[in-house]
Amino acid sequence: MNVAVIGSGPASISCVSALIERGVKITIIDVGETLDSERKKLVESLASLPQEDWPKETLDIIKENPTVKDKTPQKLYFGSDFIHGRSRSYAPLVLEEGASSIPTFAQGGYSIAWGAAMLPIHDCDMQDWPFKRSELTPYFQKVLANMPLCGGEDPLLNEFPLFKEKIGKLNHGQQAQSFFRDLEQAQPFLLQKNTLFGWSRLAVHTKGTDTQCISCGLCLSGCPRGSIYSTIPTLQAYIQQGLVSYKAGLLVEKVKETSGGTEVSLLDVKTLKRFSENYDAIFIGAGVINTTKILLASQELFDKPVELKESQKFIVPFLRLRDSPMALDEKNVTLSSTFIETKIPQISDHWIHLQISPINEWVLQSLGIKTNFGLSRKILGPFLRRLMIAMGGLHSDDSAKILLTLKSGREKGHDALIAQGKILSKERRIVKRVAYSLFKLGFSFRSIFLYPLIRLYDVGASTHCGASFPMNTDSTGEFSSDIFGRPFGWSRIFAIDAAVLPSIPGTTLALTIMANAYRIGTTAPLNHLTK
Repeated sequence: MNVAVIGSGPASISCVSALIERGVKITIIDVGETLDSERKKLVESLASLPQEDWPKETLDIIKENPTVKDKTPQKLYFGSDFIHGRSRSYAPLVLEEGASSIPTFAQGGYSIAWGAAMLPIHDCDMQDWPFKRSELTPYFQKVLANMPLCGGEDPLLNEFPLFKEKIGKLNHGQQAQSFFRDLEQAQPFLLQKNTLFGWSRLAVHTKGTDTQCISCGLCLSGCPRGSIYSTIPTLQAYIQQGLVSYKAGLLVEKVKETSGGTEVSLLDVKTLKRFSENYDAIFIGAGVINTTKILLASQELFDKPVELKESQKFIVPFLRLRDSPMALDEKNVTLSSTFIETKIPQISDHWIHLQISPINEWVLQSLGIKTNFGLSRKILGPFLRRLMIAMGGLHSDDSAKILLTLKSGREKGHDALIAQGKILSKERRIVKRVAYSLFKLGFSFRSIFLYPLIRLYDVGASTHCGASFPMNTDSTGEFSSDIFGRPFGWSRIFAIDAAVLPSIPGTTLALTIMANAYRIGTTAPLNHLTK
C-alpha cells in the first residue's frame, strides 16, 4: 500500500510513526520552507562553540524580534519570521476583524518554534468528543516514547498523568524555585479552590545527548543546540533509513477519491506548475488552517464560512512579595517554569491553564527596558526582581471563534482564504473574571496579579485552534468527520491534525494532537483499500 502524508509537523510525523509500524509505504508531501542559509550558518557556528565563546554580534542577530512590543508578540525562528506563512503568492490569506490565524509552510511546522509545553487533555475538556481520554492513553505513551519530557512529581499528577516513566529536570532559576515553594506552602488552600500546580511539562532534551539543554536562555529565539524538541530530526532519520520518501516544495491544493484510490492535486511553489499524483490513501496534517483550506477546496465549498474554535489566550503580569536577587542576572531556561490549572465554577467546569515564566529578556524588551545594566534597569531592579508573567488559556467553549471562508481563484489563479475573528464582550468579561479570580487566589502564594494590565491575544494568534471538521459518531454534517477524521463520507482520505478535534482545551494542545494523529494512523481502516 502506498499512502501520502501531507505536512511534516507534529500531527504528520506522529501519524507517519504509526504507519511505519503497519509496514505502509509512505510519501511525505510538504512545502517544507527552511531557514535562510545565512542565518543557518550563524546558528551552526554557535552550536560548534562553547557557550562562553558565542559572539555577541551573532546573538544580537538571532535574538532580534521587533514584535515583542506588539499587542500579541510572536516567536521568531533565530530572528526570521518565515515560519509565519501570512500570505504567499501561491496561497493568499486575508486577515480581517482582528483575526490572526496564520498558517505555516515550514518544514517541521510550528514544532520548530513553540513553547514545548506537553500536557494531556482532560476528560472534562472533551465532553463533546466521541470518546474519552482513556482511548488516547496508549497513544500518549507511544508519542512520549519517542520524545523528551521534563517535569516532576507534583499535584498535577492527580489529574494529568505523565504517560512516561523517565522524565528530565530543567534549571528554571531561583525566581521560579522561590515561586514553586510558595505554591507548595499554599497547596491545601489551592486544592480547596480547585487549583493544581506543578513544574511545567516541556519537551526538552536534558541529558545523555549532544542536544542536552545548557540553560543558555535563548529558548524564545531558537535553540542553537536543538534541545527543544522538533519533528525535523525524526523526519531526517526516517528519510535516511529509507522509511519514507520526502517531497518538498509542493503545495497540496485539493484531494479527491477515485475509483480504487485517491488523487492529490499539487502545485510546485517555485515553478507554479500544477500536476497530480495517485495514492491508495491520503492523511492530511498540513496544520489546521491549511488542512481546512484543502478540504474546502476539494469540495469547492466557496463562500461558505466554516467556524474554527480556539483557546483564547491572555497575558497577565504579577508581582512576588519577595524578590529573587539573581532573577535579572542568571542564565536559565526561558520557557514556562510552572503550570497552574484552576477551575472557576461560575464560568464552566473546564480547566483554565496558566504557564508561568520568570523574568527574561522578552519581558524586559516588551516593557521597553534595555537588557544592559543601564540606569533605568538599576532603578527598576527591585520591581523587576519581583516580576513574573502568566500566560493563560481558556477552553474553546469560553473563547472567541474564527470564521474561515474560501474564495475561488479561478480568475487570479489561486484560491484565497479569508479569516475573520473578533473578541466579543462575552469573552472579555470571562477573561477579566479569570484575572480577578487570580488576583484573589494569588495572595495565598505571595503573588499579586496585576489584573488591570491583562492583555488579550488576537483571535487565533496562539495557533491553539481547530475543530473546523470535528470528529463525530454522526459524520453526516457538511463540516464534520468520523472518528478517523474522514469528512464528506470519504473512505480513503483522513484529516489528522487539530481540524478534526471537536473542541480545544485551555491546556496545551500539541500532545493531544499528536496522540490523536497516532491513533488515526494506527486504527485507520486500510487493509481493504487495495483489494
